[in-house]
Amino acid sequence: MNPKELLESVFDSDDTPRQFHFNDIVTALNKLGDPGSRSRSSERFLVKILQSDRRIPLHPRSSVPHGMSPEDMLKSLILRKLVETDPENAKRYRAALEKAKEQASSITLKRIIGNHLKKIT
Repeated sequence: MNPKELLESVFDSDDTPRQFHFNDIVTALNKLGDPGSRSRSSERFLVKILQSDRRIPLHPRSSVPHGMSPEDMLKSLILRKLVETDPENAKRYRAALEKAKEQASSITLKRIIGNHLKKIT
């Protein structure tokens, strides 16, 4: 399964959810968000994940981050891929960043997004 297919099965699937390992999701995200091979289409897909409020169906034996929820940790990684590697994306995806900030359950993620939004104000 390629990285986009894996992420689509996590975030787009209406079927009975499979269970995923967090590290597999992070690996797929890193491949899809790699600045050297990223397209506008993959950027839009990353933004869609950033705006998603879907819970990730994790396998019970999956490792999980301990500072944030798995969903917020992935969103933090997406921000790093999208905004920190291309600051123009902060302007391009401002509405998505604002929505993600509103939805974030972690104060840390809210702060990270807020810092990115301040840079473009």
